Amino acid sequence: MVSYIGSILVLAIGFILASKGRAEVNIKWFGTSNIIIADETNAIAFDPFFTRPNLLQLLSKSHIPSRQAFVDEVLAKGKVKQIEAIFVSHSHYDHVLDLATLGSRFGSQLIVDANARSYALSLGYDKVNIIQQKAFEQHQFGQFKVTVLPSQHAPHLSCKVFLNGKSESPFPQKPNVLDFRALESYAYLIEHPHITVFFSPSSLGDLGEMFPDAFPSVDIVIVSIASRMSTDHLLNSLVLPLQPKFIVPVHHDNMFRSLNRGLSFSNLVDVDEFLQSSEDSLANARLVFPEYFSALSF
Repeated sequence: MVSYIGSILVLAIGFILASKGRAEVNIKWFGTSNIIIADETNAIAFDPFFTRPNLLQLLSKSHIPSRQAFVDEVLAKGKVKQIEAIFVSHSHYDHVLDLATLGSRFGSQLIVDANARSYALSLGYDKVNIIQQKAFEQHQFGQFKVTVLPSQHAPHLSCKVFLNGKSESPFPQKPNVLDFRALESYAYLIEHPHITVFFSPSSLGDLGEMFPDAFPSVDIVIVSIASRMSTDHLLNSLVLPLQPKFIVPVHHDNMFRSLNRGLSFSNLVDVDEFLQSSEDSLANARLVFPEYFSALSF
């Protein structure tokens, strides 16, 4: 049911906005919180995670390498031809695994925390092209202005965030899932002459801390719905105060399943409850469930 509704909304939004002559920015989702935002000239990426280790690899603490050939295949399917910069919200494996692979493919600048920097350097990435991100710093790429915002990682279980803190230094040459640790967490305000996007890869955060002076005018909120305290809390704390026109939920798919096998919702994320609980709260916003590789055009 949700997948069907999402497909219809994706098509409708692309048609409605394109028909107004504003189809100049597109957002492509590659599962989890892995998104690429592009206009006709530039593209920026967030939380690159294309290679998806299966559950057995994770539980056995096997080496989980990024797979260049598969990343290239997915990029071709998504018609991604350039990426100027890659941002990483935090350094758990499902947000950072393909960082160096994607960056090397396009010669991208990396804007990351210390853990992700260490990981990229361990794979031979040129340190000249790595910026250690800080809250409230702004980065300009073409017409995209990205403001880095302080955020929090939502608890996994019993109010605890697993795999938190500083990664081993130097970063292991053959890392397993336990080597990827979240040192800091960030959200992003992405401003473009045609559209403004607030992107929260976590379902937890404090808008008052992110925007101490005044909330910005936002067209789209892209937000993780994984590990949310409740749908009401998520909407009231991270979404509705910004009064967006569109809300795009992410990080609700089965991240142990290959992207080539198609979209499957995670058993750990109650998507139906999110949809049902959102209906009464979103009188002035439209809920859009994206599909893999498909562009939301604005």
